[in-house]
Amino acid sequence: MKAKNTFLCLIILSIVLVAFNGCAKKDASVIKIGAILPLTGDLASYGQNSKNAIELAVLEIQEKSGPDIEMIFEDDKGLTKDAVTAFQKLLNIDNISAVIGPLQSGSVLAIAPTANQKEIVVISPGSTSPEITDAGEFIFRNCPSDDYEGKEAAKFVFNKLKKQKAAILYINNDYGAALEKVFKLEYEKLGGKIVGSESFVQNETDFRSRLIKIQAALPQVVYIIALNESIQIARQMEELKIDAQILGSIMMNNQDVISKTRGALDGAIVAGWQFSLANPDEKAEKFISKFRSKYGNEPDVFAAQSYDAVYLLSQAIEQVPSPFSTTELQKQLLNVKLDGVTGYTQFDKNGDVVKSINFEIIEGDSLVPYSGN
Repeated sequence: MKAKNTFLCLIILSIVLVAFNGCAKKDASVIKIGAILPLTGDLASYGQNSKNAIELAVLEIQEKSGPDIEMIFEDDKGLTKDAVTAFQKLLNIDNISAVIGPLQSGSVLAIAPTANQKEIVVISPGSTSPEITDAGEFIFRNCPSDDYEGKEAAKFVFNKLKKQKAAILYINNDYGAALEKVFKLEYEKLGGKIVGSESFVQNETDFRSRLIKIQAALPQVVYIIALNESIQIARQMEELKIDAQILGSIMMNNQDVISKTRGALDGAIVAGWQFSLANPDEKAEKFISKFRSKYGNEPDVFAAQSYDAVYLLSQAIEQVPSPFSTTELQKQLLNVKLDGVTGYTQFDKNGDVVKSINFEIIEGDSLVPYSGN
């Protein structure tokens, strides 16, 4: 009887060990990816759209039996200090292997030294500062640099709109200052004249004094580089009856921003990356339809960028040999080629991409492709 009980105990112990080893193997194969996004605060519409798109991509990858990805979301409220805190938490507590985000250039630059030191891949769907090009080998972005967007915007104003006098109203942070500088240099190089350039700090609400200065300079175009401040800027330009063509940077390409201006942006032209609600290709149309069906609203360009960021990481993860390492993930990401909803993506040696810039015009609450004067 004692021998029988001993044999039974050994069987039970074997089953437990097999089950434990199976679970351990499964847990070891899970790749934890952090996402640092503005889920609350003034930029929440961008962050929530990006979060939803990331979750949609992960769900699709799981359905296709792709790599086992576990997403851990952190809210940086659109603030650099909170992005740094979020990154430290993901790194030291959650043991992530990669990070999607932050969206803001200053936040990416702030976490870059630690990410490079700890060999953690960071892929930002929205940071555009030219400084990110040299931020380190573990820092990637799947959106164009301000160097490209600013030059294309200047060419568009001078060559396409045929406007020789422009003013700039820009947010005084890494994003705004870089884009203002590039636009100004290229526009003046082409022969245009900058008749005024005014800056403001994030979350300002009253722009009238700056707009009155701009109005007095008689610009033909006002180039607005802002975040959610675009809403109040557009309303106050309408209030002051400023008769100039509005050109908005990529951050104005957001349905929530457009709707909240209550028609004040009607006729404004906005920059767009390759993904477009106004003129989607087949892949983008499928993504838009799925996103709309699941979440009840339209995805913005940052949602599309975030969606593709998941697929870029997924492809790289699949190519990492066992045992998994973040250094190998960085190497494989440099080799990834993705034909996604934001167009064709391939990283150069600096973790940058080259993608086209489109321009769209706001008609009512809708964006349509810009076709000419």
